[in-house]
This record gives sequence, structure tokens and C-alpha cells, in this order.
Amino acid sequence: EASQAAAAGKRQATTRVWHRPAAIPPAVTADGSGAPGVAAFAPPAGSRRLDGPPAPAAAAGPGEDGGAAPQTVFGETVDVALTTFSVRALDPAGEPIPGLGPQDFTLRVGRRAVPVRAVDFYSAAPEHRLAARLAASPDAVGRGAAGLTVPVLEPPPRLIVLFVQADLHALRVRGHLKMLPFVERLLAELPPRDRVAVVSFDSHLKLWQDFTLDRERAHAAVWDGIRFGGRPWPRSAEGVSLARRWDEEAARDAAQPERALELVADALAALPGEKGIIFLGWGLGRFGAGGFQLRPDYRPALAALGRARATVFVLDVADAAYHSLELGLRQVAADTGGTYAKTAEFPSSAVGRLVSTLASWYVLTVATADLPADGGEVRVALSGRRGQVLVGRLGGR
Repeated sequence: EASQAAAAGKRQATTRVWHRPAAIPPAVTADGSGAPGVAAFAPPAGSRRLDGPPAPAAAAGPGEDGGAAPQTVFGETVDVALTTFSVRALDPAGEPIPGLGPQDFTLRVGRRAVPVRAVDFYSAAPEHRLAARLAASPDAVGRGAAGLTVPVLEPPPRLIVLFVQADLHALRVRGHLKMLPFVERLLAELPPRDRVAVVSFDSHLKLWQDFTLDRERAHAAVWDGIRFGGRPWPRSAEGVSLARRWDEEAARDAAQPERALELVADALAALPGEKGIIFLGWGLGRFGAGGFQLRPDYRPALAALGRARATVFVLDVADAAYHSLELGLRQVAADTGGTYAKTAEFPSSAVGRLVSTLASWYVLTVATADLPADGGEVRVALSGRRGQVLVGRLGGR
């Protein structure tokens, strides 16, 4: 009993931190493998860093009975699982807000308020531009003219799909043709490590360009999708491929754009990294005697986008000030944490805001134990600041 008491007195509690990177994208290497992204975070109170298995205590001299001294015994292991959410914080003008910390966000899952344990900020924008934007903000009191409360991390490579909703209707074709030079600008301003693929939907879904770093090829593929012509490029030789997971038979059978979105999301689901779909289109849903309605295919498409953790950013190419089917486009952007913009009157401004929005985002870290067991809708808002937070309704769960 004395020896057991001595051993018990030397027991130590070990905290293991398990990080589930639900929204921190892995880095995509040239051969297509994914290396886990690295993000600094503050562990929950009371935990300590454990870089590896604890080394046994150095052997003390022989015990009083001549035997070896007892080794340190470890017990009471505490597992701390972490869950992450990717969000975008925008000011009233639609510009990203830099320099936010955990205290600047309130997060609710269902009816439960969940404390934000840590915040990581990713941005491809120059830091001096971020600092100038922070200094110009009316909410920047006490933050300093050039100081950011969180470090700016370099964004890992992303996968971007340009989804062209093609049509021969005059208003839609005119809108697409007007957008071609602005799409070229959008591609040029993406970070050079981002890979781009191009798909289109007209009578069915088509893959025109597999993931590539070549912006000229991507732009040419957008033109092919608009004019229903050209030849699709072969499978990517750059390691990360959409074609390898492409269901060609299902793509030929896809009769609605919602079903096409679902198939694109299914092909993206197994690929690593941050994923976005830029939807160059003119409408989702249908309009009839009963007014506007979402099609039954919308729910499966939204679920697939949630599984793929893909955000939809809509550029509405319809050459009209307003049209009924824009309601479906606004819905898919809101449901996935993306943005909606019209291009009929000010296409340059719409593309400029999208470039800025794509450049920066936050990753919020919470303790999984703080989340309600039955889940619920994820809602994130700014605390004491003006603006909005974009988060997918299926994100982080």
C-alpha cells in the first residue's frame, strides 16, 4: 500500500489537444498531396502544449529495498478536440475587415453561444493595404494606426471552379460577352498558387478545363463554355485533378443547374484545400404562376456543397437591373457563405469587390466540447463593430 501511495503521488495529468481542421485548408503540393496547414491558436485555459510522447523520468538511485526506483506514471488524460469555421468579415461597404480577434466575434450554434478560443487571419492582400484599411475604419479606436491584433498568415493554395451558366438568350449572351475582359482581370488577380478549373452548364454539365495554374488556358475555357464550342482540355498534369472524380455519365444526364452544382461539389469533396465556386450565371430556381420557387434539386446541391466545404460567389451576368431568378442566386450565395453581385451596370466594381473578398478570410477555432450535441445552424456576428460575417449554413459541422 505504501508503494502504491508513492506511485500515485507521482501521477501527472496529460492534456492531448486534438485539432480537427474542418475549415483550415491543407497546402496543396505539386503532386496533389495535402500537407496539413499550420495555424497558430491559443489552447483552452488549463491545457499545455504536448509536442510528443512524454519522456520517462530519469532513473533515480535504487530504492530503500535495493530495487529500482519507480518510473513516473501518467494518468488522467484529457482530450481537447477543436473545431474550426471559415468566415469572411465585411464592412458596410463590402470590404474585408482586417485585425479582428476572438473578442470581435460572437458565435452561436443552434441556441447555444459558443466561445471563440482563437482566430487566424489569412490574406493575400499587401499588409500595408490592410493596415491602411484598419486605420481608416471608424471602429479602429484603440487598435493603433498600423497594428493588427492577429498576425496575417499567407493563404495556402486554393481550388477555384469557374461555373459558366451558358444560354443563347440575347440578354444572357450579352452579359457573358461583356464579362469576358473582367473575368480575365479576376483570373489575373488571383494569387498565383491558386488552381482554376472551368465547367459550364447549358443543356448538360461539361468540364472544359481541369485544375491549372495557367490563367490564359482558364480564360480560353470560359470563352468555350459561353459559345458552346471548342474542345475540352485533357486531365490536369499538375497533380490536383477534378477530372479524376468526374462522373461523365451523370454530367451528361444533368438537366438543371442545381444538379450540375451538386455534381461539381461531389467531384470537389475529396480534394484538399480551401474551395470556391465562382458562378457566372443568370439564375437558379423557377418562376411560374405561384411566383418564384427553388427547385427540388436545390437541397441535394446545398448538402453536397456543404460536404465539399465549397463557397459559392455569384456574378449575375443577366443584362437586366432585376430579374426573378436572381433570388435563387442570392440564396445559394447566402447559404454557402459567399457573395452575390450584379454585373449589368458596374461589372468592374463587382469584380473588384469579389477579388477583395476572395483575398482575406478568418478561421475561428472553438472547443468541440462547447458545441451542442444535436448541432444547429451556425451563426456568426461581429461584436461591437459594424459589418457582417459570411459563414456557410453547413460550415464547420
